[in-house]
Amino acid sequence: MRHYVTSAQVYDALFRPGVNFDHLPDLDSVAEGPDLSPGTCLVSDSETGEIYLIFGDPSINIRKYAIKTYENFVELGLNEAVVRTVPPIVLAAIPAGRPIHFTMPSS
Repeated sequence: MRHYVTSAQVYDALFRPGVNFDHLPDLDSVAEGPDLSPGTCLVSDSETGEIYLIFGDPSINIRKYAIKTYENFVELGLNEAVVRTVPPIVLAAIPAGRPIHFTMPSS
């Protein structure tokens, strides 16, 4: 899924500087997901090290999405320097969405 990033602050909270996906073929054919809005963040479980993308509207619906491999994390252009470490009890309180599996399309 592709997501609309609603502001520069949200972009900076997730992606490495200079990352873009203009090189991807047929990006318009990728299904559109929910917007990534303020509060969207990357967190890791302090016990397992698993990294999650957390987003949604806190007043309606918030979810955590496990990023299944470090390779997926890198391919998505995510920034390791902005990942926040939280205790498992925090993550246990957030419902899980579908895990993120990503394969970079060949150009």
